[in-house]
Amino acid sequence: MVDTDYYSIFGGQYRLLMIAVDPDPNDPKGLRILQLTAPAEFGGLETVVSQLSVGLIRRGHTICVGCVLDESADPAIHPLVQELEMSGVPVEVIQVPSRAYRQEGAAVRALIRWFDASVVHTHGYHCDVIGGRSAVDTDVPRVASVHGFTGGGWKNRVYELLQRRSYRSAAAVIAVSRPLAALLSADRSVASRVHVIPNAGIRQADWPARDAARIELGIEGDGFAIGWLGRMSLEKGPDVVVEAMADPRAVDFRLCMIGEGPLRPALERASAISVGAEISWLGGVPKVGRLLKAFDVVVLSSRTEGTPMVLLEAMDAGVPLVATRVGGVPDIVGPEEALLVEPDDPQALLSAILDVSINREAAKRRADNATKRLESQCDPDAWLAAHENVYRSVVRVSPSERH
Repeated sequence: MVDTDYYSIFGGQYRLLMIAVDPDPNDPKGLRILQLTAPAEFGGLETVVSQLSVGLIRRGHTICVGCVLDESADPAIHPLVQELEMSGVPVEVIQVPSRAYRQEGAAVRALIRWFDASVVHTHGYHCDVIGGRSAVDTDVPRVASVHGFTGGGWKNRVYELLQRRSYRSAAAVIAVSRPLAALLSADRSVASRVHVIPNAGIRQADWPARDAARIELGIEGDGFAIGWLGRMSLEKGPDVVVEAMADPRAVDFRLCMIGEGPLRPALERASAISVGAEISWLGGVPKVGRLLKAFDVVVLSSRTEGTPMVLLEAMDAGVPLVATRVGGVPDIVGPEEALLVEPDDPQALLSAILDVSINREAAKRRADNATKRLESQCDPDAWLAAHENVYRSVVRVSPSERH
């Protein structure tokens, strides 16, 4: 028998399917939850894994994070591994050669058994596919979080096809935005197990002042500074903001590109001959979210999104926002909180940035409204409780019902 429970984040009522056997989310019995990811050095997914793990430990659960890294990586200096260990979260690193999928699967199965997991929670296409198969083999229920799809060339499309097929063996699938949930629900074999839990994140307690944050990022002077943060790949649209900043009207601006990715080398070469804004390529910056007050505006130029963590961090920081109207972004901010433009439109993006630079008071009002919206409608405890409800629902399901 299935019952439904509802909770609210950002004014939306989101459904959670619950097995109607002791569905009390305050059940004191802690779970053993294995979070499994193949992390990049920085990104929203990695932030979610970190904040979710820390929050669940505080709520009485036993957590282990399995990090799948390339054999050439040094786990001791990997940002996510460092952050988790500093936060007191147990980490187990799996290192195997590239494409050694059988070896990796055997290592994941061994980790699931060793940890005696109540539930496995996978993040990202790599662990959705390999970890999903391993969870089935060990007869442990799996929850998969879908943070977004990247699109792009045929290779990415194949990966995403495999990823979406892997959800058929998941006991529950968490979509971080309503558009993602609608896309996933098109597969009838998955639709009944899709839950919408928008990212909420944990509020920043200590913000460095604007000048201190600028010094830390190497931003000199008090000029108009634009922050762009993310993976420099096609779906995040770094090329769109770089093209927008090539316009002569942006000549007095400074664009700070924070992150790494395959598009960076070509974009950096192209920007070297730009007649517009000065562009600084800062690479990956640990815990960059705490430095957002350094910027006069934070820009998201994505072609596709789930619920971007940088958007929530900018709202928390009280920094004006310009973002593309994609994915879960319009669920979080509207015209009272941010300037929204269509994706793949450099001129619209530039116009919105120019508006922020000229109409500072209006930009500040929107930023203040965004912070108030975050404070009133984004409850990290509700976010954690929603995940707990999903975990508890799947551990009550028999193996035959899960697959």
